[in-house]
Amino acid sequence: MYIKRFLADPQPAGRWVGQGKAERLDPAWRPFTKPLPGSGREIARKLLSAMRSWLIRQ
Repeated sequence: MYIKRFLADPQPAGRWVGQGKAERLDPAWRPFTKPLPGSGREIARKLLSAMRSWLIRQ
């Protein structure tokens, strides 16, 4: 759900999607500038899967 829905269309957009470049500590900073394309969502899926596997092994 996170990868298929949220990363494809982060909502509420006002909270997650910024309108341009802002410094990390600027209140206008948001983690996204646009929804992630399919290739970006696939990378996120692989990273989350690897982190989950590491946590299970620990």
